[in-house]
Amino acid sequence: MFTISEVSVEGSRVMLAISGELDEHVERRALHTPLTEHLVNDGVREIVLDMSGLTMLALEGVAALMSLAYEARTHAKVLRVTGASGQPEQKLRITGMLEYLSDTLPNRSEDA
Repeated sequence: MFTISEVSVEGSRVMLAISGELDEHVERRALHTPLTEHLVNDGVREIVLDMSGLTMLALEGVAALMSLAYEARTHAKVLRVTGASGQPEQKLRITGMLEYLSDTLPNRSEDA
């Protein structure tokens, strides 16, 4: 079962926690819908997904994250992930998305 919940909003940064399995059975809108208000909120510049509760990440989930990262950029936002471990971290690393979405990287707003 996949869940997403808002953890905190601090200034221009919002943190959401995702847990469970992000696989082919999770529709993109299950991930997108909770982010919608933050994508259009002019006060939010950075959306961070805490993946510490995520136990499985399929390629469809990686594709959904890529799509959300692109959509965030179209709204002048940055989407980052943090806390990935085990299989989800390996999947992000293998696909090159761990570096792209890493919460520890410098702000990429100048790339937009």
